[in-house]
Amino acid sequence: MHKLTRILEAVAFSIRTTLEIVISLLLTCLIGPIFLTVWFFNEIVRLIISLILYLKHGRKLTLVPDGADNIWHYKKVGNNRMCVIAMFSDDPIPPQDLDAQRLKFLNRVIRKQLPCGLRPYEKLTKTFTRKFGYDCFREDDFRIEDHVRMWEEPLPTGNKNGDESSMFYTEDQFLEDILPRLADDMDDSKPQWEEVIIPAVKCVDRDEMQSVRCFRYHHSYMDGATANLMFSHCLYDKYPENFPHVIDTMGKLKVPKVKLFLIKSICVLSAAFTCVKTIYKAARLKGRFVTKRYSGRRHFAWSDKLDAAVLRRVKSATKVSVPTILATATGAGLRKMNEKFPTKDSLSEKQVVLGMINALLPYKDIRPKNQFTLTHFNLPIGEMSWYRRILKVDKEIRGIPFDPSFFLTRFMFSFFGRFPACVIQALMEDAGNPISFSNVPMTKEEVCLFDTQVNHVSGWPPLITDTGMGIIIMRYAQHIRFLGIADDACISVEEMKHFMSCVTNEIRQMADDCSKQLNIDIITHVDVDKVVVQV
Repeated sequence: MHKLTRILEAVAFSIRTTLEIVISLLLTCLIGPIFLTVWFFNEIVRLIISLILYLKHGRKLTLVPDGADNIWHYKKVGNNRMCVIAMFSDDPIPPQDLDAQRLKFLNRVIRKQLPCGLRPYEKLTKTFTRKFGYDCFREDDFRIEDHVRMWEEPLPTGNKNGDESSMFYTEDQFLEDILPRLADDMDDSKPQWEEVIIPAVKCVDRDEMQSVRCFRYHHSYMDGATANLMFSHCLYDKYPENFPHVIDTMGKLKVPKVKLFLIKSICVLSAAFTCVKTIYKAARLKGRFVTKRYSGRRHFAWSDKLDAAVLRRVKSATKVSVPTILATATGAGLRKMNEKFPTKDSLSEKQVVLGMINALLPYKDIRPKNQFTLTHFNLPIGEMSWYRRILKVDKEIRGIPFDPSFFLTRFMFSFFGRFPACVIQALMEDAGNPISFSNVPMTKEEVCLFDTQVNHVSGWPPLITDTGMGIIIMRYAQHIRFLGIADDACISVEEMKHFMSCVTNEIRQMADDCSKQLNIDIITHVDVDKVVVQV
């Protein structure tokens, strides 16, 4: 019965794909010439503007070459475009060390030079500006003092005798007061990135006070995978090749070339239909997490730490991928949040569109860039057992590499990003997804960055379009943590905290069931509605 189901699914997939290709080819014949004409005209305009800028400003003012960078300049009321990465350490960083910290960043990152003579991080010295309606890079007098700084406000909490050395920020103050301000957009008169050092934060899971380096940057400069490359090639205290990657983003792909060719061919043939379908669906999205109007009040939260061994236990028993397990727990967490904090239609929702962020590997070099794609899939959030949910999620995630939008979305970022800013604004108006979801496996073990032993790393994405909630699951050393950001117009801080507790409890429950030697494998062979789990 199971083999027959698989055969029927394969036949249905083939028929659907064939129909989409036929429709796509017809659409290509209709709108392809129009797109090519508009593209050609736009490239001529860019060429003329480039010549004007060169004659007037030399190399100090140039058009941004990669359209994938320009997409993230989209602005609407209440959104933010800053990514934040926080690195925690038991080693103190006193204010008197600030000059030394600035010099380290300047020498290791900004002035870094490759054997070929290229300075890969020169992009961080450039300011985004706009001329003739197009996004440009402007070269100004770069000052490291404007970008590496201590947190300026006095520490708020101390012990009874008021000893200044014992003063610190609490975990709640870090999440509720500091992070929302770090995530706010920066002054656009200078390069929009900073390393902000917070001298003392005390988290509930540690007795010691910790110093925190917060690297915040405008999404247009780079994506998260590039930021990780900067850590491994510039901040890491050993040779980059010794960095304990979970996944080496510059490593060779293991995907067979024939399979990759077939996937890309389907993507090209289905491009027109997929593009129209994506735009149509995005404009019609509704639900609790679709946030058309941001309040500008953002909530940050994190779960407690999960041991990586817990995930390995579930993975070994269920034979599914780690992203599948994490997405399954996310679906259960959203369901339980809806049950405790219901809205008008939340309990009747059976699924929510999840936008999964995927890096397009391999990265050819370490230069800051946006080289990722975004694929959508329906995450089941209805009432069901975790083993039924994991089957549904596994089916969705297995189909992602074969989804034409996997490569097409990246192409659309680069293509439309080369048009004037007003065109980008119009195209992004109904773009986005209700929830963004990203799995970031950073390191297998703890590392020293900037001569400081880092015991924990967290990161948060921006909320740019209609996305009400952003989720990052980050692995650092042998621990995994869920990290979330949401706008108050979508969910409250209490709802966010409840969600965070639910997802980790769900994974622990899954691991406990697997540890009891439940016959998990049975769910891959019979109808999930008739499953009897045997102890």
